[in-house]
Amino acid sequence: MNRLGLSANLMVKVVTVVVIGALCGTSGANADASQVQAGLESFAAQINKYSKYMRLEKVSALPGDKHADVVMAMEDSRPMFILRYDSVAESKPELLVHSMAYLHGLKQTQSSNSYGRMELFYNASQGSKAAQADLLYKKVQLSHKESSLKVAKSFLETTTDNLDSKVEALNANFEAEKAYASALSEIAVKEVRAKDRKLQADRAASKVLDAWEAQELKLNDLVVRNDRAGVAKMLEAYLPWAVMEPFEANVWRQWLEAIRNPDWNKTVVAIRGVDYETDKVQKLKMADGSERLGFFSTVLTKNQGSYTRRLRSLTTNRAPRDMSDTSAAKLLTNQYWNHSADPKASNFISFTLDPQVASGFVGFPKYGKGKVEAGGGILAVRMDSRRLFPNMGSGLTGEIEYLAALIIFPDEVVSYKEVSRHEDSARILETVVDEVKEKTGVLLVENSGSMAEQRFNKAGGEAFKLQMEAPRADVLKCSQVFN
Repeated sequence: MNRLGLSANLMVKVVTVVVIGALCGTSGANADASQVQAGLESFAAQINKYSKYMRLEKVSALPGDKHADVVMAMEDSRPMFILRYDSVAESKPELLVHSMAYLHGLKQTQSSNSYGRMELFYNASQGSKAAQADLLYKKVQLSHKESSLKVAKSFLETTTDNLDSKVEALNANFEAEKAYASALSEIAVKEVRAKDRKLQADRAASKVLDAWEAQELKLNDLVVRNDRAGVAKMLEAYLPWAVMEPFEANVWRQWLEAIRNPDWNKTVVAIRGVDYETDKVQKLKMADGSERLGFFSTVLTKNQGSYTRRLRSLTTNRAPRDMSDTSAAKLLTNQYWNHSADPKASNFISFTLDPQVASGFVGFPKYGKGKVEAGGGILAVRMDSRRLFPNMGSGLTGEIEYLAALIIFPDEVVSYKEVSRHEDSARILETVVDEVKEKTGVLLVENSGSMAEQRFNKAGGEAFKLQMEAPRADVLKCSQVFN
């Protein structure tokens, strides 16, 4: 058995797949390069019919025995799939078919989740064995999907004789490839679960979290006191670094840095409709009679125990909501998507740049005997752009949704006004917008239409690219899923 637990026989099968896959198609006359290029360009044009999704790139050579492969990069503020191929594939177009089928399959099944695929590719490139296993499993499945193979071949069928039989020869080892990918995925899942159990056991033995929870000042106390250093230190203790994928660890490192040292020269101003059914406003009365306000995400407002103890959910909340999801790698972009689908027990707080969108989320006033109580209000914030970013995991681009992780500090609150009567909501919204303009110079206006969505998508791509920046070596080391 090797270090991944795979038998020698299975490893031999995998090597055989690679060798045969590289050699099949080397017999017979070479295809006309210009025809192959025309076929590839037509294929790319179809994939990119509604939005830029992929591009072609001819290279002098590819790693290992490959002559065609699909990689990813952030380009033009969006994730981009790149079909790389060399002159051998250009002369033997059957070697291109499976990469083309893979792209077609991705477009059919993941067109709205290219950021999740980008995160997975990034994690794999940073050495995550879980991400590598997930990528390989999906690639084997999609690149041999019959309908996608048919589409891919249709663009190359005139470039070489007997294309079907040549592709079929390459398909001969599909079962061995699938068995290897499945075995690798199963092992990765077991390793991740073992890491999760070890983290919980280590925490229980050390009682490190119990010590934090015994402190007099709880998380909510630190937040309303605007103790950024204290909050960052507490979050650092609760975050499950030992089981994080590289991207997730890197993003949390950035968020912690933005908590400790906010950059007030690079900020986002946004607005939110507050609903007291889910939002529990944190308040601290000051000596001068004023109040400091703080806000939490629902993962902290919906759980039990002190606000400090509720931080344990930062570990348990990472499990996929879809129990049929057997992927080894846990993606932060899935948490973004989960929030847009159902913000209950979310690590994030939603904002928008559009006041009209925000007004639709204000909680309804509470009517009692002879009195009316506010059911929510309008909150406007100015935050470090690292901590308030477009939700590119959401398919609801019309909402112009921005996310903030976990906490809003008092010094990030620009304005908060309660709405006690429904008929007052328009006036209060206008008052908040005016106050934001006066304090920040930013005019919050209705954002709708294709131009607003294009600006949102560009801002989201740029924010995601920033989140992908290389982490420190010590953080990367502790974020590896495998030893």
